[in-house]
Amino acid sequence: MKHAVPVLFLAIASSVFMACPSMPSARRVGQTEADSAPAAGTAGTAQAVAGVPETVSVPKLLSSVAPGSYTSARLANLSETMFPNGVPLVVMKMPGSTTVCVRATFLADRESDPVLDALVLCSASIASSAFPDSVVRSTLHGASASLGWSLQPFSAALELKAPSKNLPALLGIFGNALAAPAFDAETFRRAGASVAARFGEAAGTPLGRARSAALSAAFGTGTTGRRHAILGDPRAVAAVILEAGPAGTRAYHAGRMTADRLVLTVAGDVDPVAVAAALSETVGKLPASGRAAVDASPDAVAFASATVSVPGDSSGLSCLYAAIQAPPADTVDSAVFELALSVLDDLLFDLVRSRSGLCYSIRVEYEPGSHAGIAVTGAPDPVAVRAAVGEAIDLLASGKALGSPGAPSSDSRYGPLAGVLEAYRSRLSTGYWEEGRSPASIAFALALREPEDRLRWFRRLDAIRAASAADVSRVVSEFVKGAPVVWCVASDSETAADP
Repeated sequence: MKHAVPVLFLAIASSVFMACPSMPSARRVGQTEADSAPAAGTAGTAQAVAGVPETVSVPKLLSSVAPGSYTSARLANLSETMFPNGVPLVVMKMPGSTTVCVRATFLADRESDPVLDALVLCSASIASSAFPDSVVRSTLHGASASLGWSLQPFSAALELKAPSKNLPALLGIFGNALAAPAFDAETFRRAGASVAARFGEAAGTPLGRARSAALSAAFGTGTTGRRHAILGDPRAVAAVILEAGPAGTRAYHAGRMTADRLVLTVAGDVDPVAVAAALSETVGKLPASGRAAVDASPDAVAFASATVSVPGDSSGLSCLYAAIQAPPADTVDSAVFELALSVLDDLLFDLVRSRSGLCYSIRVEYEPGSHAGIAVTGAPDPVAVRAAVGEAIDLLASGKALGSPGAPSSDSRYGPLAGVLEAYRSRLSTGYWEEGRSPASIAFALALREPEDRLRWFRRLDAIRAASAADVSRVVSEFVKGAPVVWCVASDSETAADP
């Protein structure tokens, strides 16, 4: 299972999952005894920037972080500047890093459109009012840099990656791309083709259709559900592009790509003051919409068990996707849930594929704070797959895991989770340590509106290290076995019917 990576994501039979009417409450990170201890040192300080009169420092976040933790060590290099228009510039200084990532993230809300977000940012990556396409391409090539766009379930982003020494020469291009993208006919044609192709990839396979349909059904008509419904329908994407045209895309940029949706994050060996000064006349002058922020968080959405289906292919095999609601991202349970999914991933592969041969592949996906997914391809008998998935979940909820030293070799492959939990903690921790050395991963993790929320990614490592086998079994029982699940089957076969 790949952790902390965003993914563009039916009721399961009662004999497999036990449904419950609502999600259980979760423990808040700040309520732990260790987190309430005083911290050593202070967080990054406010930066005084010419042309940026209003600045703020990182709040006293260290007051809720244990001394000597991974979180406290990283926060010492974190600083924040607030532009006059309300855009936060969050900088994680990474001494010695030879590369830097600058990320402009527009957070989704109920009034944003993922296709138009993508159109605007794709256009921005091609050209802007001050920098035509030829200049952008030659400058990026000469600086060994890249400028691209991406779309996540809750946001859309423009991202600049470059060697640290070349960043000063590129910030003008980046800032102008955000403030004044090109919307001429040729730029729009290229951007439209790129966006249509990217969305088509997400929905171009049976599993992609199953994922989008499951998440659309799970989240309903809110921000997340609506975005997934669009992502899963290439025809709807094409219709939005055609209707918008260059003029509509320009109007959307002016009215919706505003300061109140934007978070600017930078990770690398950079000077925060110099970065803020270079962007003050572009990013710092983006207009605010004047509307109150619209919460796009999925935490308030309560899943209801459901079964949906979408067309498959002519192979006679099915693809399945199970959407499971995750604990809120600012809770200890969110990190324990991720650890549990790592154990479940191995259990599922062993029980459903290796031992039973019920599918070609099976894996677990995770979007922290939103959902987990069980993705299955090449299944001749979806009913049997769902039963086997339930068996694996029951094993983990009862405190069993694959390959435990406590498992009797003669009659069982599964034994006490406590015997192998340290190996899973180490595997997941290593992944976080590696991602923590990547400017792109850090810039992505920091792209949250509220300062306290930006601790989530860093705190996860400390919480994973502290999780016990009992914690894992409890979280599986509450958030997987005891919670509503949405299954989608992509199949042209009658075998997709409910058991």
